[in-house]
Amino acid sequence: MISIYRAMSNEEADETLARQSPHFFRESRFKWFGTEEYVFQTVMDGRFNGSRKDPSKYGRVLRFEVLSGEEWMWRKRDEFRLDIRHIGRVGFGRIDDETPL
Repeated sequence: MISIYRAMSNEEADETLARQSPHFFRESRFKWFGTEEYVFQTVMDGRFNGSRKDPSKYGRVLRFEVLSGEEWMWRKRDEFRLDIRHIGRVGFGRIDDETPL
């Protein structure tokens, strides 16, 4: 089991937590995750991927437990990429809100 993190909007986070399963809006084919350190230090710094213009874009951080299917996720150092076409092949466990207060 590994834990991966994803920064997302409040709306996407609420849907994901309510369903306790990944619920990603179909904005793009790939969804990106990261290690805890990467998400909190790089993604949440206010300068990542246009977040300065829209602070709510990455307003929440969720932690996903991956129980199986890690081989369906592409990894590069601190980032993980999941093709949403393969989301059913990855076994997710608990999903928790890790947003700092």
